[in-house]
Amino acid sequence: MYTNFALEAIEQTFSGTADFGKKVSCTISRNGDLIYKTYLEVTLPEITATGGSVAWVPDIGHQLIDNVNLEIGGQEIDKHYGDWLNIWQDLTISPGLKDGFNTMIGNTPALTGPNLTDIPSTELYIPLQFWFCRNAGLALQQQTRNSAVPICA
Repeated sequence: MYTNFALEAIEQTFSGTADFGKKVSCTISRNGDLIYKTYLEVTLPEITATGGSVAWVPDIGHQLIDNVNLEIGGQEIDKHYGDWLNIWQDLTISPGLKDGFNTMIGNTPALTGPNLTDIPSTELYIPLQFWFCRNAGLALQQQTRNSAVPICA
């Protein structure tokens, strides 16, 4: 038996103040039936050079992540590192999608190019690669969960 369903992006809020070197966590609310594609949204601040040039490092979206993990019932189920996300992307993103993906993670000349004097504030959308993010058939069912699902980054 099949049930009609729709996909909707539902923003979740992290507890704590996100900053370089700090750890934050988010408990996924019980909105909807399934958890599928999951992204980490990051706002890079505006940077202005004073007497030189500035640039973010290549693949800044992945470089910001020390690790991100998923817990269910207090048990760590899945964990990824920023370097691993970068390797995963290099191995799996098709050439036709590469430019769009690079824009999502901040790997663009406007952010990483040489001789930049100003970099505007920029939104990044870093795709996470937990098992349920890779295929709709693997989506995590909300109704079968009896406990909160924290994601820590």
